[in-house]
Amino acid sequence: MRQILWAVATLLAIVSSVSAGAARSKTQLLPNTTSRVDISYELRFWFMPFGHTNYHVTYENRAYQATSQFNTSGLVSVFWQAQINAGVSGWLSGHKLLPFIYESFSRRSSGKIQQVKLSFQQHGPPLLLANPPYNTKRYPVSAKEQEAGIDPMSAISFVLTGASATSEQPCGKIVHVFDGRRRYDIVFTYLHDEKSNHDRFPGAGPVHICALHYFQIAGFKPNLLRGKNHWPPIYARVADIARPTAPLGNYVIPLQIWADTEWGEVSAHLTNLRIDGRTMLKH
Repeated sequence: MRQILWAVATLLAIVSSVSAGAARSKTQLLPNTTSRVDISYELRFWFMPFGHTNYHVTYENRAYQATSQFNTSGLVSVFWQAQINAGVSGWLSGHKLLPFIYESFSRRSSGKIQQVKLSFQQHGPPLLLANPPYNTKRYPVSAKEQEAGIDPMSAISFVLTGASATSEQPCGKIVHVFDGRRRYDIVFTYLHDEKSNHDRFPGAGPVHICALHYFQIAGFKPNLLRGKNHWPPIYARVADIARPTAPLGNYVIPLQIWADTEWGEVSAHLTNLRIDGRTMLKH
């Protein structure tokens, strides 16, 4: 049970905003826009809260800077505690994000502390600084595989801007991620739309129901997800919000992410949303 919660909660923390996109493929990056998005989620196992995660990003003059925090709480903290803080800065270029510096700090219940810094270069794989050092030779990630991915924080910003979506694929397509140790892909599949709850979420457009598929590329134990040790199906309910200050004219906001495990449902629920200082969610 502890392993299942760790796996699902870690994925929710990383991709809590990596769920969908609604920008049209021909939408161009708006020049000299300044905008800020603040999002908070409560994590639940069954109906019991066990943690929360926050994400804050500022877009200004085609640059972006983001921070996030993840903490466990409640009964789950008795047998599993985790704290993860991360940050990134980089540039927007068309429908791409070009990270510059990514840093993360994590603390586990065992007392283990891990610090990671990725310095991205114009050519070649990012430079990695890990403390304690990663054993990158045991489960290697090739230079080409590293170059193909962006850091987890930039992946969130990438999808929030709707950069990977089209009108035919409103859930977006794929995000390639490299966290300094592992390369994986998050692939989105559009399922259907449902009506928006405008009483609680004013200004939202259609709500898309999406499936998220997690694929390990490199840096993992070869048998990590074989047999019964596989990721459960993950789904997301996301809404479109038009915003003239957004880099591509609108934001895509996950309202809920959930996964059904053999022990019960693990989910992330939107609890706070502010865009440019304006509260966009009514409780």
